[in-house]
Amino acid sequence: MAVYGAVSQLQPSRIWEGVLARAVHADRVTIGFVDIDPGVQVPLHQHENEQVGFVLRGSVTMVIGGQSRELRVGETYQIASQVPHSAKAGPDGVSVVDVFAPVREDWKGVPLVELADGVLKLTPMRKEREPKAEKPEKPEKPPKEPVAGKGKGES
Repeated sequence: MAVYGAVSQLQPSRIWEGVLARAVHADRVTIGFVDIDPGVQVPLHQHENEQVGFVLRGSVTMVIGGQSRELRVGETYQIASQVPHSAKAGPDGVSVVDVFAPVREDWKGVPLVELADGVLKLTPMRKEREPKAEKPEKPEKPPKEPVAGKGKGES
């Protein structure tokens, strides 16, 4: 494990559709620099890891243990182990910094997003690698069509 590094040099992983995370795994904690596209819903889920975090950019509506709140830049949250939670990014998307204890071992197996000439190139997700939701999820929506004038993976 490197003692020093730069977030910009961390290769992102696609945790869910529209959710990219750059993770640093230490012996006992994981820190995640997470970007969520505008309006993307992170499904209700839970995990053994405690989670604390704060909003770095944009806004997000979080539901933690049934309590909903919109969070903006500089606001924090904490999620105890096994507490169901979800999130929905605001209209401009959101960037959060999450700290998990113990280490998010499941994130180590999530496919990385390849960078080709500085542009994100998404690799296909494998269903068995997605974090499990507490309740059955609704059917997936078809992928978004690229926005005119932008390359694949930049929509």
